[in-house]
Amino acid sequence: DLAAVVAAITAGRGATVVYDTVGGPLLAQLITATAPFGHVFCYGAQTSPDIRAARVDVPLVALDRKSVAFVDLFELVESPDRLAAAKAYIADAGRRLPSTR
Repeated sequence: DLAAVVAAITAGRGATVVYDTVGGPLLAQLITATAPFGHVFCYGAQTSPDIRAARVDVPLVALDRKSVAFVDLFELVESPDRLAAAKAYIADAGRRLPSTR
């Protein structure tokens, strides 16, 4: 159970930022393992030969207070401005989350 492992590692908080390069059924587990107000970045769908046909079953409640973004990795790495903005956004993610202390 991925969510249980992540919860144990994070003292029950969940992951702040998740990067998913695989997609498919693992995405639902990653979303469940994500902390409230956490971010999930999906930039690959290696489990699906056709991205337009890719599907995932995620309970609606698992999406509550979480950000899920689907990003074409090449849209970021091939544009210096977008890559710099993405790096800044990721680096700042921890400061945007409410304190758990």
